Amino acid sequence: MKAFITGIAVLIILILLITFWQDHLSYRLQAELLKHCADEASASAMLYYDNYYNDDTENPIKIGKNFGEVVFNESEGIEAIEHILKNWLKLEGKGNLIPKADSYYKDEINYTAYFFNEVLDNSSKEIFNCSVYKNGKKIDEECFKTNNRSYLYKDSKLNYEKLITSANVIVTINAGKASFRLSFIKEPILIRSSGYDYEY
Repeated sequence: MKAFITGIAVLIILILLITFWQDHLSYRLQAELLKHCADEASASAMLYYDNYYNDDTENPIKIGKNFGEVVFNESEGIEAIEHILKNWLKLEGKGNLIPKADSYYKDEINYTAYFFNEVLDNSSKEIFNCSVYKNGKKIDEECFKTNNRSYLYKDSKLNYEKLITSANVIVTINAGKASFRLSFIKEPILIRSSGYDYEY
């Protein structure tokens, strides 16, 4: 009888260990996928930049790499980011960041996109300004402008730092809690961030 009880106890422990191991492996794979998704989203958004700086609609100033300015087409960039998220993370249709039934993720996906535009002021001095979007909607209160040639971007959630020295797009994705079947395991939050520089 003692051997039977010991055998059952060992079997239960093994089942718990195997379940945890499988869930942890899935978590690590999904964290890696999320990292690559953030890489791809920021790189895709960076490909869309305007040929004209349209503050003056009657006489738009031609800009681009030859003139030392890069201003991103933010609406196109946001569309590219959401396209990547929906395909990579198996999300619902347009304007909806809810995971499908066959997705690993359970919570609504949230993302923040930072567009660091490199422009010239009236004295032809390079400055950075930043537009911030949360789930496709512009957030004005987080925007800034700096006359410094570089800016140290800090992500408080990830302790991620990036020195901005040229036009840049950074995408941070919060995919919510990871899926663990054992109720006593504290489910970690899946957040990844990535940025790409505009190369002249």
